[in-house]
Amino acid sequence: QGQHQRPLELALEALERQGVPQSISWLENRLARAFAAAGKWHEADAAWERAERRLDVRSASDSAQILDEWGRSLDQRGAYDRAEECFHRALRMEPEASLAAARELNALGTLARQRDDLSAAESFLHQARSIRERLAPVSLELASTINELGVLAAIRGEMAVAEESFSKALELQQRPAPDDVEAAGTLINLGNISQYRGDFATAEERFRSAVDLIEGRRPDNQELARALTRL
Repeated sequence: QGQHQRPLELALEALERQGVPQSISWLENRLARAFAAAGKWHEADAAWERAERRLDVRSASDSAQILDEWGRSLDQRGAYDRAEECFHRALRMEPEASLAAARELNALGTLARQRDDLSAAESFLHQARSIRERLAPVSLELASTINELGVLAAIRGEMAVAEESFSKALELQQRPAPDDVEAAGTLINLGNISQYRGDFATAEERFRSAVDLIEGRRPDNQELARALTRL
C-alpha cells in the first residue's frame, strides 16, 4: 500500500502550493483510503479530518460525504462514539428529507442496533425508509433499510414481521438483477427464520441459494462463510 501512498502525498504537496481546497480535500480523502487499506488507522483518521476541514460551508455536501466515509471506517473498527459523531455531523449538512440524509439516517440506525439501542435504531430506520420509499421506491438502498428493520424485528422475536421485511427486501434486490450478490445476505436471513420455525428443508434451500450467488462471483465475500456455517 505504501507504493500508492507516496504518489498521493507528492500530488498533495503540489496542490497545497497551488492552494486548491477542493482538489486538496479530494486527494486527502484518497490518501485516507490508502492508509485505511494498509491498516494505518491513525494516519487515515488524520487524513480524513484534514480532508473535511479544508472544505468551506459552500461545500457542505462534499464534507458530508467525507464524514460518511470516515464514519463507516470508524464503525467497522468498533469506534462507535466517533462514528456516531461523524454520521450526525453529515446528517446536519445534507438537505432535510433527501436521499443523502436517508443515507446518514440508515447508518445511524444500523449503528444504534449494533449498540443494542433498538428504540433509537427503529426511529432512524423508519425515517430513512420513509424518505427512500418516496424518492427511491425501487432501489437497493430501500432494500437495505427494510432488511435492517427485519433484523431489528428478529432480535425482538417478531419473526413474522422479520420474514415479511426480508421478503420485501429480497424482492427489491432481485428486480434489477435476480442473480446479484446483494441478495445473498437477505437469503441467509430468510433461511434463519425458516430454521427457527423448524422448516429445515426451506432453510437449506435458502442457504444453498445464497452460497450459489456468492461462490461464482465474489468468493471472498464474508457472507459466504455465514451461509456455509448454516448448512
